[in-house]
Amino acid sequence: MTTTTKRAAGLAVLAASAAAVAIPSAASAVSARAASTKTVHIVDIAYKPRKLTIRRGTTVKWSFDDQIVAHTVTSTGSKRFKSSPQKMNGTYKVTFRKPGTYRYHCLVHPNVAAMKGTIIVK
Repeated sequence: MTTTTKRAAGLAVLAASAAAVAIPSAASAVSARAASTKTVHIVDIAYKPRKLTIRRGTTVKWSFDDQIVAHTVTSTGSKRFKSSPQKMNGTYKVTFRKPGTYRYHCLVHPNVAAMKGTIIVK
């Protein structure tokens, strides 16, 4: 095998190896982004965090972790979503598909500032 032939064979192996490396496509990147989940904990009569900025397609999961009193997650305005009434444990999920600002509050504690939240979808 000549030097030129060896170089050509080495380059072919290198090219094949590079092609075998998984490079995510734009579709799989969108799919991975769409599959992401962010959690808001409901504890100590507060949403934590109260403000959350996410990408379109993200699921927000509210985790009811307050063992003192039950709460709700109820949207404010025209962009509607609502958890089941007064939960002390379990979760509630919403997938946000459209950009915008989504405000929500607890029906049990409508005047408690820490029980008002905002989701910003980019």
